[in-house]
Amino acid sequence: MTPLEYATAIRSDTDRLIEAARLIGFDEPVPTCPGWRVREVSLHLGKVHRWATRYVVERLAQMVDEESETAMISSGPDDSELLAWLRQGASELAAALEAADPELRCWTFLPADSPRAFWARRQAHETAIHRADLELAAGRLEPFASEFAADGIDEILMGFAYRGRRHNRAPVGMEVVLRAIDHPVSWRLSVGPDGMTIGTGSANGDCLVTATASDLYLLLWNRGDSRQLQADGDPAILSWWREHFKITWG
Repeated sequence: MTPLEYATAIRSDTDRLIEAARLIGFDEPVPTCPGWRVREVSLHLGKVHRWATRYVVERLAQMVDEESETAMISSGPDDSELLAWLRQGASELAAALEAADPELRCWTFLPADSPRAFWARRQAHETAIHRADLELAAGRLEPFASEFAADGIDEILMGFAYRGRRHNRAPVGMEVVLRAIDHPVSWRLSVGPDGMTIGTGSANGDCLVTATASDLYLLLWNRGDSRQLQADGDPAILSWWREHFKITWG
């Protein structure tokens, strides 16, 4: 996917998130973000969009001091202005990514073809997952397109799965294959004495999980309903992922 396609996704998923927020209200709990309500998810995403925009627009070469997660959701516009503020932040981020020089150099934290490509991809998937959070809370989740979902699977496996040495918690010998029924690529995770290896491959492994790319994407982010998945082999491996692989701010 291109930065322009990601920018379009940021706008459209923000619009869907806002639609869900209006449907259920700011005080509705968001089960996939324990302890948060719709208000906190909206504040978090609006702050993240503005944080990311700074790197692109100001070409910041180093990480700036991060606002704590608690601080991010404890300040911001009041409810009457919150959704307009959220949409504005998403629009400014998308516009910055569209206008950014392909040769942009700034700080990033995951592998990517370029800083522009990194920020476009990361913010598109940040927005998408929080859109899913609110739609799940509203009971009306719209599945993701298979290409976008597969791209998100690639980001989390090839990027986040290594970040912070999370693979050190995986049991040696574990091998799991994720097979999308609507996408030509399957992903294989293997854990040996030297750590985790992630690539592609279609053999079944110790646990084969089959579903749409959208459902696999949601699985890896610990969202969605596992009843949409077909898991063959050792179910403890799938349980291990859900228990141990969590991404937090900071």
